[in-house]
Amino acid sequence: MIHRDCVYLPRVIHLTRHKHRISRSYFIGPGKFVCGVCRLELDGRYGGYRCSVCPDYVIHLRCATREDVWDGIELEGKPEEEEDIQEPFQVVVSRKCKVIKHYSHEDHQLELDEGGVVCHESIRCSACALPVYLDPYYKCSTCGFVLHKTCANLPRKLRHELHKHTLTLRPNTSSGDENGYNFFNCTVCKRLCSGFKYVCECCDVEIDVRCCSIREPFIHESHRHQLFLTCSEAKLCGACNKNASTVLNCVDCEFALGFDCATLPHKVKHKCDTHFLSVCFGEETSGQYWCEVCETRVDPNKRFYTCEDCSTTLHINCVIGEFTFWRPGLMSVSLYQATVLPNVFASRPCCHMCLSRCEDTSGVIYISDKYLCSSKCLEKFIGIRITLSKSPTLEMPLFGQLFRSEQEP
Repeated sequence: MIHRDCVYLPRVIHLTRHKHRISRSYFIGPGKFVCGVCRLELDGRYGGYRCSVCPDYVIHLRCATREDVWDGIELEGKPEEEEDIQEPFQVVVSRKCKVIKHYSHEDHQLELDEGGVVCHESIRCSACALPVYLDPYYKCSTCGFVLHKTCANLPRKLRHELHKHTLTLRPNTSSGDENGYNFFNCTVCKRLCSGFKYVCECCDVEIDVRCCSIREPFIHESHRHQLFLTCSEAKLCGACNKNASTVLNCVDCEFALGFDCATLPHKVKHKCDTHFLSVCFGEETSGQYWCEVCETRVDPNKRFYTCEDCSTTLHINCVIGEFTFWRPGLMSVSLYQATVLPNVFASRPCCHMCLSRCEDTSGVIYISDKYLCSSKCLEKFIGIRITLSKSPTLEMPLFGQLFRSEQEP
C-alpha cells in the first residue's frame, strides 16, 4: 500500500545540502541509516531518497520535499549540467599567490601580507567587516581595500544548507551600485551588516558571509555534540537564552544555538586589556565576576569575554556593539552620506537625536556635522530631515525597511 501523496513525489531532485542528485526509492534496504536533513534514524524497510554516488546518504521522503529544503524542480529525464565554477581571483604572481586580482576589486591588484607579526586592530576586512588582527590578508596599496586570505577565497557561487537555491556572492558597495547597498539585514542572524553577502537571485534572501561560513556538522565550544540545521523553526538559543529565528540543533539533546551566537568572534581586542579576549560560554565558580567596562556583575553561568592571561571579564554586549560588523568609513544612506568612526574619543560625543552619550565603543555615526549613537537614531535623523525639507524629490522608500529588525512588531 502506498499513500496517494507519495505516488506523486518527484523521482529525481537536487538539494543544496548534497553535491549529487538523489533519487526516490520505495525500499532503501537493510542497514542503519540516518536522514541527511533531520538527522533521525531512517527505517530501510520503507522508502526515501538516496544518492547513487554516496549510497549511505539517504533522506526521508518528507524531509527531502520540505518547502525550505527542496527548490520544487523535478529533474527526471533532464541531463546533469556541469557547474560553471567562477574563480574569485586571478593569480598575478604565482609564488604563494603573492599578488592577485580579485573580482570584487578589479581596478587594482591585491598583495598578500602573511601577518602573524603586527596586530592590525584598525584594519578591517571588506568582506566580513572584522579586524585583520594577526591573520594573513590581501591589501590594495592604492586605496586601502583589504580582504582576509580566507575571505578572498570565498566561492562566487555557493550551495548551502541555509537556503534551497544556489547563492551568489556580491560585494557590498554604495546604494547606487548594482552590486548592492552598504547595509543589509542578514536573513539568518538578523544583524545589520555592511560586508559581502550571499544573495538568492530567486528569493529576497541576503545572508552575511559569516553565517554562510557555518557548515554541517558544526562543532561549537559551547556544546559537546555536533550541531545541524535540522529544521526552520525558531527556538531558544542555549548560549544566550534568547529566541533565535534560525538555529543549529543537537540531535543528541535539546540544545539549540542561534546564528548570532554561533558567529560571535571567538577572539577580539578591547582597550581595557592588552591581550586578546576569548569567549567563555559559562563556568561553575563560587566567586563573583565584574565587567571591566560597565562595572556591573557578570553572570559566570552565561557567556562572556575573558582574558586568559589577566582574568579580565566583560559582558558580550560591552565588547560586541552595533558597529562591530560595520565597516568604518564613508557610507551611503538614502540621499545622504555618513561616516562610521571608531568611538575612541577622550570624551564620548553626545548623540544629536537622543541627547545621550554615545556609549557604544564599537563606533559612532557622523553625518552633517552631527554625531549619532545608533542606527535607530540615524533613521530618526534622516526621517526628520526629510520631513522638514520641502523638496518633493527627497524620498526614502527603503530606509525604514533597511534598518527595521524583523523581530520588531
